[in-house]
Amino acid sequence: MIERKYILVAVETAHIQSYIFASNRLRENVGASYLVAAATGKWALQSVKALKVRTNLTVNRSFNDQHIESGDIDVEVLYSGGGNFVALFADDKFTDEGELTLLPDSIARRFIRKLSRKVQLKAPGLKLTFNAKPFQWSESLSEAVSDVLEAMKRQRSMQPALRGDAGLGVQIMCASTSMPAVMDKETRSREAGNNPWLPYSAETLAKREAFSKAHDLLDKTLLGETIDAQSQYTFALKLDDLGRSEGDTSYIAVVHADGNGLGLLIQGLKERFPADKNREYINYMREFSEGVKEVAQKAQQEMIQQLVSSIDEIKHHIEGIGPKTQAIELKQHTDGKFILPIRPLVSGGDDVTFVCDGRIGLDLAVTFLSAFEKHSQKILPTPLTACAGIAI
Repeated sequence: MIERKYILVAVETAHIQSYIFASNRLRENVGASYLVAAATGKWALQSVKALKVRTNLTVNRSFNDQHIESGDIDVEVLYSGGGNFVALFADDKFTDEGELTLLPDSIARRFIRKLSRKVQLKAPGLKLTFNAKPFQWSESLSEAVSDVLEAMKRQRSMQPALRGDAGLGVQIMCASTSMPAVMDKETRSREAGNNPWLPYSAETLAKREAFSKAHDLLDKTLLGETIDAQSQYTFALKLDDLGRSEGDTSYIAVVHADGNGLGLLIQGLKERFPADKNREYINYMREFSEGVKEVAQKAQQEMIQQLVSSIDEIKHHIEGIGPKTQAIELKQHTDGKFILPIRPLVSGGDDVTFVCDGRIGLDLAVTFLSAFEKHSQKILPTPLTACAGIAI
């Protein structure tokens, strides 16, 4: 019996920080973060469904119980999210003479083409890194996944952070990034409010158009489901709304946190899951991937819960969540909600980035790290800790 051939494909987003922080406009930072998550999340899953082959995805893009090694399906998504997407394609349409070449009618190549096109159209300027490797079920899947992730790491280090063409002297420049503007008058008027002539590049426009979805999603997951505060509070829409005191202090803190030793943990799975435990490895990685996302979300929820609990509901200011925190007056949005002095930006797997009033940056970072470790011990099959960097 001839053993079925597969192609293992891994995808990740590259140069995420430079893409998200291409401008200092909070609306664009939030929208960019949403697009980054969509690229290896829902867009990757949509691209698999669009292949019109048998997959392990249900109508709502969750996983069914069909297995690729049984011959039931042609594509099995191993896991998705946190900046990574890994899938196995039942595909023998390739040549592997020194360098892997996917033939034009290869399922894996069709997927790469569909996802690349979707990202180019919906998130101009966002870069993807792909890596593929031939695989047979008698081999170790954990080792193969580790190999493609390491190969992508090398690819990413060699990729220049290209910012596109700078345009010509006769072109209008984007108000946010100095790239060539592409908006027509109608779109400018709709997006810019009182300034109908504010020009935007294709990249900036995509980020701004994604903002509403991103803002609503963050309100729902970090406020609505955490505390009964969605009717009272909202996240800042501008950096000026982060709680600075006029004439006194105007510092903001940028906090980035991620899990410790995640790469080493994945490398260590090669010994734990040899070739005769490929299915167990897939189940473990799915549980771990979803668990990391849940841990990061619960840690953010707990951090914001503690922030909200420190608000004086009569004076509408924050008394302080640490010994050195001064009172911070909350600004009020036009809809009557009070604006929390924090803005979550990135929440992808174990990576979390938020900006906040500079006076509470350290306290919030400590709260998040403590909550991350606590929830990790409860949820993950292999607990994680996290570290954070803070710029004020």
